[in-house]
Amino acid sequence: MTDQPITTDQPAATPPPEAKKETPPAQGQPVDQSRVFAALSYFGLLLVIPLLLARDNEFVKFHLKQGIAWFVVWVVASLVMWIPFLGWTLWVGMLAVSIYAAIQAYEGKKWVMPYLSKYAAQIKL
Repeated sequence: MTDQPITTDQPAATPPPEAKKETPPAQGQPVDQSRVFAALSYFGLLLVIPLLLARDNEFVKFHLKQGIAWFVVWVVASLVMWIPFLGWTLWVGMLAVSIYAAIQAYEGKKWVMPYLSKYAAQIKL
């Protein structure tokens, strides 16, 4: 017998490539229509639309409650908005928050508004 190592011309076995698995949509993701209704909740009187049409959807209801609380803040802040510099600054800041909240709702996220969320949770719909 010879002391030579046994060699093979075959390459080392490679593990089979993993098949790409499509992940199903996450459970509880809102449909596009619900996202639009949720986004409308943050724009003043437009919150009446989701209030009448999509009140049964939990995702819309979450944003609708926050939208109602935000609308109350808008009404109270409108008393100050007539002051020249302070009013415009407040208006721009509140509009930015409304747009941010609407974008979060449209993206399907449950963004909790600081300070207002505890009051919004108390609203019965």
